[in-house]
Amino acid sequence: MLTDLQTSPSRRTYLFSKLGSISLTVLHHLLAISPAMPIVLVYLFSWRLEALIGHWPVYLVDDPKITGPEDFLSSLLYSSVLLSACLRAFSLVLFPAITVLRRRYYPTWWAICLVIIYLLSWLLSLYDPAMRMKWYVD
Repeated sequence: MLTDLQTSPSRRTYLFSKLGSISLTVLHHLLAISPAMPIVLVYLFSWRLEALIGHWPVYLVDDPKITGPEDFLSSLLYSSVLLSACLRAFSLVLFPAITVLRRRYYPTWWAICLVIIYLLSWLLSLYDPAMRMKWYVD
């Protein structure tokens, strides 16, 4: 039995190409939901601050930057919103490019489902129910 290091070069090439294909698929699915991630994280951040201050954070009253900086979870959620907003910005270019690139690897119905999820995520993000994003940037 051959170990991983003793495998033939063609086998290693196959394994690396398979790993690249799987990681590209994971990235594509992550980018499909990326527009909704900041709004979900802002709601989680609001929920955490509500637990800390005793009421739902109010726009122009409870500043998210200074309300819970000593709490690890609220600091983590505050930073996560910024990172997910950057991912959302990258998804404007990357998601359509990967969709075109991977169109032969998915069934047609699955590619359409990913595009619908992507568009619905943008609608949710742009609609901003309860003005949570407005409160976050305040």
